[in-house]
Amino acid sequence: MSASGTELEFLREWSGWFCHKIPERSPHSGNDVFPVCFRCAGWQLGLAAAYLRLFFGGNWRGCFPTVRIVVQCVALMLLLTVDGFGNLLGLWNSPGWFRGMTGLGVGLSLPWLLTPLAQNSVPMQKPSLENLRQFFWPALAGGIAVMWLNYGCGPILFRALAAIAAAGWFFFLGHFLLALVRAYGKSITNRSMQIFSPVK
Repeated sequence: MSASGTELEFLREWSGWFCHKIPERSPHSGNDVFPVCFRCAGWQLGLAAAYLRLFFGGNWRGCFPTVRIVVQCVALMLLLTVDGFGNLLGLWNSPGWFRGMTGLGVGLSLPWLLTPLAQNSVPMQKPSLENLRQFFWPALAGGIAVMWLNYGCGPILFRALAAIAAAGWFFFLGHFLLALVRAYGKSITNRSMQIFSPVK
């Protein structure tokens, strides 16, 4: 079975680069298959929810979070790794909604940790993420979306969630590339000038 509908085929092709896209492990709505698996769907929906929260009330110019907050974010992301390896090794078989929730934890955490690295100006003293309470509304929205995908939703909502998930993924890619440019842009430029400058 493959994703039906032009928009789902397009999203399946462009928003799931690192996803196995196995239909049996992906959300369904009738004959339609979500562009990515449950785990990647949760990840991408978490990205979309976190960026929405950052856009409307986050601290885009904040400094890097404290060690305690970073450790808590890493713990959330480790759930995906542990559950993924457990399923891979055949130790257990997680239901779709749980796979989606482990992906959600990664998607919620990454934008807050990436934001200080993508800045061009001097960061403010206030951290980009002060405590995990800032995750509440994004986590609630992302959790509801994962449950909709797990228990079924109409074709319009199904496609809307696919588009939202893809938007989160593309926004993250742009954010990640911006962080790379901010961190290594000057060194890459200097190195390129040395390589391509004419020999005297």
